[in-house]
Amino acid sequence: MRSSFGWLGKVCFWASAFSHLSSLQGQAQSWQFYQAPGTNSGVAMETSFEDIDGTKFVGRQNPGIDEPDRGIIYDSATASWTTLHKAGAYATTIFSKDGSIFVGEYANRIIQEGSTNFTFHGFLSADNGNTLHGFDLPDVPQAASSILYGVRGSKLTGTYYTNSVTSPNGGYFDQRTHDGGRGFVHDLSTGTTRTFAISNAITTQAVSLLRGSSNNVVVGTAYFEISGALTSKAFIYDLDSQSETLLQFGEAEFTTFFAGEGGRFVGAYRDDFIFEDPIDGPISSYNIKGLLYDQTTQTWASLEAPGAYHTWANSIRGDTIVGTSFYVNLAGAETPDPDDWAFKAFVYTVPEPGSTGLAALGLGTLLMRRRRGGS
Repeated sequence: MRSSFGWLGKVCFWASAFSHLSSLQGQAQSWQFYQAPGTNSGVAMETSFEDIDGTKFVGRQNPGIDEPDRGIIYDSATASWTTLHKAGAYATTIFSKDGSIFVGEYANRIIQEGSTNFTFHGFLSADNGNTLHGFDLPDVPQAASSILYGVRGSKLTGTYYTNSVTSPNGGYFDQRTHDGGRGFVHDLSTGTTRTFAISNAITTQAVSLLRGSSNNVVVGTAYFEISGALTSKAFIYDLDSQSETLLQFGEAEFTTFFAGEGGRFVGAYRDDFIFEDPIDGPISSYNIKGLLYDQTTQTWASLEAPGAYHTWANSIRGDTIVGTSFYVNLAGAETPDPDDWAFKAFVYTVPEPGSTGLAALGLGTLLMRRRRGGS
């Protein structure tokens, strides 16, 4: 759950393809749900799995109301939980792990004249989480804030901004207010950084390196502004050829990629709908749903945790997908109550092709762009 939801300009090359869409709601045995220890009846109000590394799942937890986030490691081999936190920071999230290296984001809280703001920064731990250090791009002087989202081997992926990344009240920040958001890949072994931006995007959010790609293919989300409205498309970017592939789930206004392995990618999209309220009439709303995209067959699948209002698919290894699901009791009290809503981490096993967990839905769209030059 690495971004809020929220494109289009000059196109160098267009190609459209009919892509199969399906639903991966799956059988109940395909899903496992997890809640870290917390202060609400012994479980955290929010638990998220962001990445997989062997038997360990990493992410974040929020123990209870008015408590800050903490990074978490869940070891499925021992069924044990460990928390990580950057010293001096207000909140911490682990986005990715590879061996002894952890990367993520931490937030500092600033209270000024009755208002609360948060500033966000990347962190790096190269000693199995024993110490977490703030991360800055040493060879990109214009980077005011650098957020780390992924690690594969010695290479780190993330997004840097030319102004400080802030958010009021800890909510998601609007990409339109943070000019200069560019993707980067930083190599710890050489100390060098490669930066790039998707054509015409206001922000390029580089989230992960594609597993099995020699760490030279980046996946993420490109944000665009059209007539004042914010939209997004998922992207695949090849650092060597400097080629861009933009993808969109059906007609969804917001599509994101969070990770990929081989030719399969996971992320989320926003499913907009209108429902009829008996008093107020038609009301626009949406669900966030996870997605699985197979590049080889150009097939899309919607991933929905049973009974969840929102689902994010954050990482994939083999047939295992981890992510976050959001549950809400709409009949609950007006004020936040731990019993009214919860974020739960999940581990999902992709069903075999042809199983009853797959159901055809319609058509998708593929947008491809090739960009010459680069940084």
